Amino acid sequence: MADMSCRRLHREGRVTYVVHAHRTILDALEYAETRKAWPRHLCSSLRTDEPSFHGTPDWKSALDLARLGWPEGRAMLRKAFAVMPPAAIQDRAVQWEMAGGYPDVGRAVAGAPDCMVDDTPAELRPTRAVRVVVSIATPWTTNLAEFVNRGAAILSAVEASEAAGHRVEVAVEETVVSMDSGFSASILLKSAGHPADRDALAFFLIHPASLRRIFFALLETEQSLVHLCGGYGRPDMQPESLRPPGSVYLRNFQTGDFATQEMALTQVRSAFASVGCAVRFTQ
Repeated sequence: MADMSCRRLHREGRVTYVVHAHRTILDALEYAETRKAWPRHLCSSLRTDEPSFHGTPDWKSALDLARLGWPEGRAMLRKAFAVMPPAAIQDRAVQWEMAGGYPDVGRAVAGAPDCMVDDTPAELRPTRAVRVVVSIATPWTTNLAEFVNRGAAILSAVEASEAAGHRVEVAVEETVVSMDSGFSASILLKSAGHPADRDALAFFLIHPASLRRIFFALLETEQSLVHLCGGYGRPDMQPESLRPPGSVYLRNFQTGDFATQEMALTQVRSAFASVGCAVRFTQ
């Protein structure tokens, strides 16, 4: 059974948001599948008549991509390098050996053979995490090319940041509003310090079905927001209070904002620079 603890209400100014914070991809998919609240004929996530808009022929195709990842998306990545602030320290792990740097008198007197201390710095580890929050909220007029330009640049920058020595956390979100009602859903795609599922990241950051199937389906679990079925709300920024402090935030975007690869690279570089990460893309 999907966990209801991911859902809460949040008031920001005049808008009351229904907030979803899904800790894993599978949790989000189970929630979307098991808690459908809108009549099926109103659910855009289930439509089959506009595959070019939704990105997949049907809901099941999108669900498979979300679960298994989108390997084709990895081919769209740009080679990137990142220069970060100093990112690592060495921890000292004290060990007792038969030979080492200096004696432990107490152990030696007790007759322990491993009475020599070795406290050589043994582990290099990152000192802080970079948290990346990516909004995929955009108007219905945004085409596939813009999703690809933007998502590929973001994923390339994420991988470059990890290669530079930082632990990177990645979450994807959609926030929409209509009058005094709002919906803000997020899915944690990758925890800091955990290996990345590149195929899953490629789907959620690049593929239009991430928004138009998966996130639309999450909105369709909210009976109180069925009045948004006509256009699924107006894309908006996620309230800052819902984001981790100091996050790299790629906000919602308008049609045309990422019309070219160059526009995408410029905006992604700027977002990462805001937390001190200089990303450089190469051909």
